[in-house]
Parts: sequence; C-alpha cells; structure tokens
Amino acid sequence: MNADELHDDPLLRCLGALPAEDADPARVARARGRCHAALRRQARPGRPQALRLAGFCRRFVEPVLVSALCAVCLIEVARRAAALLGP
Repeated sequence: MNADELHDDPLLRCLGALPAEDADPARVARARGRCHAALRRQARPGRPQALRLAGFCRRFVEPVLVSALCAVCLIEVARRAAALLGP
C-alpha cells in the first residue's frame, strides 16, 4: 500500500471521521494510582538477603553446575566410545 492508497482508502476515511473519546477522569485516576503503587513496590530499597542469594544462584551457580554435569557426561561418553573402539 502506497501513500496515495492510504488517502483513498474508504475504511481509513471512516476511521478518521470517528470522534476522539476522552477517558473518564475517575478511571484515569484509578489507573494512575495503580501505576504509582506498582512503581513504589519496585523502587523499594534493599532486597532481603534470601532474594539476593536466590538471584545469584539462579544466574551463576546453577549454570555452572549444569555445565559441569554436561562436561562429565560428555567425558564419560567419549571414554566409553574409546573403550569400544579400542587399540
């Protein structure tokens, strides 16, 4: 669709003729209040020690353990394959 087709499209002309609807002020106030509350919850300083430790474990310790287990399995597979093929 090119620029000329955008101006000639009857559906877009009909959509452009629709009036803009303003939100109800009470609804806007409720949404703003929920947003502010969510931002306050996120901005709390200092996470508990347990959460910091869990984040560290999830980001660093767990991938290292999984990688080590995979390496052990790969070495064992290679060792058994070498034993089967033999000298």
